[in-house]
Amino acid sequence: MELTPPDTIKKCAVKGTRLRTPQLMGRAVRQPRRTFLTGLSVVVGSVSCTGPTVPSDAEPVPHVVLADEIRSGVHERARMVIRDEASFEEFWNELTAPTRPHGSVPLPEIDFSRQTVIAAAMGTRGSSGFSIAIDGVYRKSSKLYVAVHEHEPLHCTVLTVGTNPVVAIAVEFNAGEVVFVEEHTVHECTG
Repeated sequence: MELTPPDTIKKCAVKGTRLRTPQLMGRAVRQPRRTFLTGLSVVVGSVSCTGPTVPSDAEPVPHVVLADEIRSGVHERARMVIRDEASFEEFWNELTAPTRPHGSVPLPEIDFSRQTVIAAAMGTRGSSGFSIAIDGVYRKSSKLYVAVHEHEPLHCTVLTVGTNPVVAIAVEFNAGEVVFVEEHTVHECTG
């Protein structure tokens, strides 16, 4: 399993733009994300970041979402590229450990001769309202670009419960470099 060290994952600066929910940055609030934003006025950040970007001529790549969890067993912030069964089984057991009895969630079948599992985790957060998504996957030559989007609440009514947002996908790609393209949005809840 390839890991991107947490201290090298860029957090981008944000500038506020006022929108009404349930639309965030032109996208509907994804379910089953358990957020309490309906009817609130929200400031959504637009990102200014000097990290990698998706090339304009990159082609979209279909992918399958394996997990999209707010509570998981993945406690560290990470970006993961998983290319073998043993690493995937270790990741899956960690992911599903806190919400289900160990081993009760079957391991999805992945053909690692042609597929790769990609995961993004925010790490442990002290409240609800945090989420992470893979907004798209793109290919150019032998590189795969994965658009990761983190959402963070500011001055919002949230539950004081620990969360560990994580998302994992499977994609037809078994060799080459994976580049994570990061976006971080802080939304401020008011009235």
